[in-house]
Amino acid sequence: MFTNDSFSFMTDIELPNVSEEYLAKFVQPLVDDLKAVGLNVTVRPPYPASNWAALRPGIGDRPGSSRFGSRLLPRENFDDPDLFNATQLAIRESIEAGYTFHGIHLAPTEEVAGYPGNNAANPAFRKAIMHADLFDYSELRGLSPTDFKAAHSRLASALDKWREVSPGAGAYINECDVEEPNWQQAFFGSNYPRLLRIKQRRDPWGLFYAPTTVGSEDWVVLTEDELPTQNGPLCRANSEEARKWGARKLKWTGEEVS
Repeated sequence: MFTNDSFSFMTDIELPNVSEEYLAKFVQPLVDDLKAVGLNVTVRPPYPASNWAALRPGIGDRPGSSRFGSRLLPRENFDDPDLFNATQLAIRESIEAGYTFHGIHLAPTEEVAGYPGNNAANPAFRKAIMHADLFDYSELRGLSPTDFKAAHSRLASALDKWREVSPGAGAYINECDVEEPNWQQAFFGSNYPRLLRIKQRRDPWGLFYAPTTVGSEDWVVLTEDELPTQNGPLCRANSEEARKWGARKLKWTGEEVS
């Protein structure tokens, strides 16, 4: 979103192993439809994609300083007229709030995926037609814990509107909000109970851990600022250390211990 109240829209269509001529013909019907409704789009000549290349092999890079969340929007959100309007309103309001929208079209059905079929992939992928991201490009580095949490609360409120129009859908775990509510369902769907049983059987010690992965609810990283980082001791959620930490947290926030 720009300061002059205008918006920019850009789409990137990538097809592997096709000629420039094929890609141009593939895109032309979309261009014709956009111009027919009054959108005078600018079309660049096709060219080899470089966005997946290693342009800076780790030299001079630094960790990013932004946050985002995602949603796997089901096909029904685009087929049902009322749900379509509600979905577009939710997306529009999130953009008007100052965030950047990014969408990738997909349709990985069981018929297309084929073998191995009933695997551990989030079932929400099978019904999705768009993987939608919402980016917060605010400079988060150096914010106080209070301001950092406030910034995330605003982003979460915008994403809540997406969740409201897609109940029961999910999110892509590799591109998500690490504080995604009900992440077990959002990232793994109906597969989670089965995956948790496998995790408990194969790794009863909890040796393999990462945030929002299967079984990670059994662990907590103890941080005094309560920010979603890994900068603290990793303890069992039901351990004495975790209980003491919880009591200290209640004391800091002024809440009563029940």
